[in-house]
Parts: sequence; C-alpha cells; structure tokens
Amino acid sequence: MAAVKDIIGQRFGRLTVIGRAGSTSIGNTRVECRCDCGNITQPHTADLRRGTTQSCGCLSKEKASKRAQKQFTKDITGQRFGRLIALHPTGERRNDKIIWRYRCNCGREIETRAGPRA
Repeated sequence: MAAVKDIIGQRFGRLTVIGRAGSTSIGNTRVECRCDCGNITQPHTADLRRGTTQSCGCLSKEKASKRAQKQFTKDITGQRFGRLIALHPTGERRNDKIIWRYRCNCGREIETRAGPRA
C-alpha cells in the first residue's frame, strides 16, 4: 500500500495517478488515473511502471487516426498501375482502404482501392 501512496501525483505518459483503485483477485494493485484527455482509467501499477500503459486508450486511437490520415494524404493522381491511371480519390473507403477513380487505356473508368493490380 505504501508504494501506491508514493506514486500518487506522478505522471506516466498521459496518465496522472490520482488514487488507489483496489486489487485484482490475484493481488495486482490497480490505481485510478486521469488521462490528459479527461478520462479516468484504472490500470495495474506494474503496467504504468513498465510503460505498457500510457493513456486511457486515446493514444492508440490517435496513432491509428494519424496512420489513416497519412494513408489518405498520399497522392497517387496521375500514377500508372498497369493499364490504369489514377484520376482522383472518391472520398469513400472499403476495408479501411481509400477508393480511387481510375481510367483504363481503353477509356473505361473504374473505382477501386489505391494502387490496384492491373
């Protein structure tokens, strides 16, 4: 119990320890933390000390969003993929892939994911 009192007020990533939250059935200590985003979470103290828990989950969501945004900002307009030339993104997504409009050498236009195999 003394160890929990020692870390109250300390920061671990985006989390600030604000109190004790109890123990699990196998004796692992949990603490109550306030995340920088405002959420309250109750991680194990060991996870905080190891650095495996650094937020309430908002950090992972933010990283995933940045990856998705980075993927969207990749401009392939004018690039050729076999017989297809990328014209523009449609603004749609399928299975987390951006859908682009392409023109074939024959003149037909299709919509499919970025970087299709022709």
